Amino acid sequence: PPPDHPMLVDIALLDKDNNFELWQNPPQALSAINAVFDEYQRIESNAAALLLAEGLMEAALADFCFSQADRLMRMQPFAEDLKFLSEPETLDRFLDEADSLRSDMERFAEGLKREGGAMQGSGLVSVELEDLCDEFSKARQLGRLNVGKVVAYGDFLQQAALDDATRKEFGTLGTKRLERIVKALLALVRGYFGKTLLRFAPLEALALEDGTSGWEYLNEVRGVLAEMHKGGHAQALTPLAHEDIAVLENLVRGIERELRALDSAEGEAKTSLVREVNYKLALLTVSISLYATRGREQTGTLSAYADRLLKEVRRAKGLWALWEEVKRLLPWLN
Repeated sequence: PPPDHPMLVDIALLDKDNNFELWQNPPQALSAINAVFDEYQRIESNAAALLLAEGLMEAALADFCFSQADRLMRMQPFAEDLKFLSEPETLDRFLDEADSLRSDMERFAEGLKREGGAMQGSGLVSVELEDLCDEFSKARQLGRLNVGKVVAYGDFLQQAALDDATRKEFGTLGTKRLERIVKALLALVRGYFGKTLLRFAPLEALALEDGTSGWEYLNEVRGVLAEMHKGGHAQALTPLAHEDIAVLENLVRGIERELRALDSAEGEAKTSLVREVNYKLALLTVSISLYATRGREQTGTLSAYADRLLKEVRRAKGLWALWEEVKRLLPWLN
């Protein structure tokens, strides 16, 4: 019978184009066999590593919530490939899976309406549910789904499900119904977009190194932004479009406000502000880096550079260390 292992077939057909002359030289034949064996070992090892990585990814996504997704989706320009789902087959699968969930949302929204305005939060939750159902309907008609809106609606519903006052008003049955809808919607979004969103989660782990100044860091990064604004560094940096400038400058202004607020903050409020400043500085750093890269052949595609940059994000021990790596990857930023 014929061999049933592809590796054995490949070995048997070694050097077939030369009428199997290879087999007349045992040392060379052995070397060729070992090369085939090593290649199959590499493929199998990669497959095993991939399965392990996917398992770890799924475990990491188990606690992934709408607030994280909403926060990460507002990152610019990371979210460009996430704003809309328009690939026909994928969109159809998503909406097919959403159909039963949509039915539950419509029934729950109708039930809240029948309760009237006496139940606190019922009107707001009902409107969000109806708007979410409308997004699914429009996606069928337009051939694309606004993912950002779905995540935003999901974030509101999840916060409502966690709110003590809303839970008290909805009672046990109403709360369980809302929790079930949120859980199903989160699973749906996570299944289609979670792995992509999770690539950017490591930004939240970065912080300024001890003894360093947030103002000093912001001023250095802002200097590069100013050069990008006018297309400086001997024209190495392409001038930014107006909307790009607005996104980054808005982020800078937000960091400035929080740095000023830090001067008078204490306790938990200060801890929270420090965390937010660190996150936004990391976001500003990688956003500027990606904008600076756009359209430059030296760094390949934006997607390929993003992967390289995010690898450095995971390696970096702090924000200044990340900034040094960014300047190494993009020497015209110096």
